[in-house]
Amino acid sequence: MIKNIFVVLVFLAVITLPAVIIEYFYASAPAENISESKSESGGESFFQRFFSFKIGMPETTSSGITPNPMLPTLTPDSRGKTSDSVETTPTPIPVDPNASPYKDKIKLTSVRGTSSAPESELVVIKNVGDKAVDITGFKIRNSNNEDVIIPKAFRLPGSDAIMRDDIILAPTKGTARINLGKQEKQMNFLENICMEYYTQNTDFGVSLSGSCPEPTFNYLDFSETCQKKLDSLSSCRMPTQTDLKNLYDDQCIQFINAHYNYSGCVKDFKSRADFYLSNWLVWMQRQTNFFKDYHEVVKLLDRENKVIAEYSY
Repeated sequence: MIKNIFVVLVFLAVITLPAVIIEYFYASAPAENISESKSESGGESFFQRFFSFKIGMPETTSSGITPNPMLPTLTPDSRGKTSDSVETTPTPIPVDPNASPYKDKIKLTSVRGTSSAPESELVVIKNVGDKAVDITGFKIRNSNNEDVIIPKAFRLPGSDAIMRDDIILAPTKGTARINLGKQEKQMNFLENICMEYYTQNTDFGVSLSGSCPEPTFNYLDFSETCQKKLDSLSSCRMPTQTDLKNLYDDQCIQFINAHYNYSGCVKDFKSRADFYLSNWLVWMQRQTNFFKDYHEVVKLLDRENKVIAEYSY
């Protein structure tokens, strides 16, 4: 028993003696070297660091997982990602500050300027987008940086004495024909199915769309003379005094005067889903040319003076 104790004491002396000797030399070293050594070792002496070495199994973390010393330690952040994770930020698409929000939605589909007469100058604007667009106040600019501003119009001609309505192009198909010259009635309007009645007494310089549907009636409500007269009336034409000559049927005359004209047509058919067409007609009432005869660059600008579309010839 005593022999075993002696062996243990000798073993302890053998393994501690080198450490005691090193610690002695470490303590006798210059102060500045000790300060540097302690700063590097966190303030512990060599003897303390020597005996702080632990022999055994690796420590486990609070989660019960034994870390692998051969792998880097990854610390999760507040979003569940590790500190070594690499986050990628999508590259923002550059936005041109001078680009109009109407670009690629409103197009200049045609420009006619190769004429010495301003009445022949024409710009056609079309909405190719999926939303209605108000083009009132948009500008048409020539290569001399001169502008004409698109004015207001009548949505329903004859309903008011003043043009108060904005020119709103319907989605995907709405158009505006901007005529640079003059027009005798000085009225801008959205076409409807009854507008052709206007051309009987007014020269717009352009053809109008519209079918002027015939009034609905029962032939049996009228005399045979009236029936023949109704069959002889032309579409989109108001009967004249000559047309009604020798017609002595008051009921027939009253019916014709009430329905065979623009106001009667509007009253009869305004509620139809197809009453309004998709084309606006506008006249700028200019007396001089706006475009060059041979080569020209035409721009359409929005109300913020941003370019929407260009057209050249």
